[in-house]
Amino acid sequence: MNSVKTRSAQRVVRPFVGLDNFQDLLDLCSLKVHRKKVSPDTTVYMDSSEFWELDLELSISLDTGKAKNAASDIGVRPEDLDFIAVAYGNTFRQSQVLFRASLADLDTTKSLSFHGSELPLVLRDSFRGFDVVYAVVLNKKRNSLPLTVHQVGTWLVKQEYSARPLVDSTDFSPTPMDKSTKVSLGIPSKSMFFVQDGPESLEFATRFSDAITVWVDEGLLRQLLQTTGSASRVISIMLAKSAVAALVEKASLLFVSGGVDEAQYVSQDPQVMDTALGRLVKQTVKSMGKNTDVEMAIQALKDDPQRVIACLDATLDILGELTRNLESDV
Repeated sequence: MNSVKTRSAQRVVRPFVGLDNFQDLLDLCSLKVHRKKVSPDTTVYMDSSEFWELDLELSISLDTGKAKNAASDIGVRPEDLDFIAVAYGNTFRQSQVLFRASLADLDTTKSLSFHGSELPLVLRDSFRGFDVVYAVVLNKKRNSLPLTVHQVGTWLVKQEYSARPLVDSTDFSPTPMDKSTKVSLGIPSKSMFFVQDGPESLEFATRFSDAITVWVDEGLLRQLLQTTGSASRVISIMLAKSAVAALVEKASLLFVSGGVDEAQYVSQDPQVMDTALGRLVKQTVKSMGKNTDVEMAIQALKDDPQRVIACLDATLDILGELTRNLESDV
């Protein structure tokens, strides 16, 4: 798992009294990604390909005596509290309970393992990643009093682990498209994907995904997440190619129409080179070879965007990826 990178998050303070004794209650729990232990409240970054053959191990262990004392301190019975492990998939915004047990019954360590084709859909999200949350939650409504836990589902303590794909040069995440979305976009009901202008213009956006929205038929997208075969990977690669082509066409139009100050890019002004358009210009320079400078790359974007697309395809090794994945079925 050499590609894994992590980024930690701060713990959230709950606006309830009496929860201090719960704070380290989950310290014995752990999660491993590809057999490597991940620290709590951490984001793990992986290559998108690693989601296809993910090894995930959940180890659930609580000091039940301490848990029962903590519950007693706030006037709650152990059977009114559940330990839950929940997975959240970000593409479809779906969740799935992986494990649930009453604190009154949780007296031994539990281990859960998920791998490859056995992974639930929410854990196979190679586009936007997933989160796994351990939490102790209230399972029974209580009388509402100020600063007290009373709503069913309220968590008293939790740990969160996040997995995200490493951002590559395409930097986009497909968005599910159902029938009503296709109607609103004005495209046929059998359309498989559609590239739409994003919320920000390319010259102002900081990410490519803010400049374009890549809509994918929800049924197809679900199949891409559920299936680990080469066909799914080939379709994913072709989607990436479509996104690259759309970005290049938008950049070409901006430079041809004079919609941006070309001189700022030629001089490599940091203010513009840090934008999505600036990043695309830099990637174009890199993809066209060592003798290419920024001015030449911009001219190519204006005069021959299809050649730029071909060069970027080569940088992404789209042909190699297609060949390797197609050969894997032979």
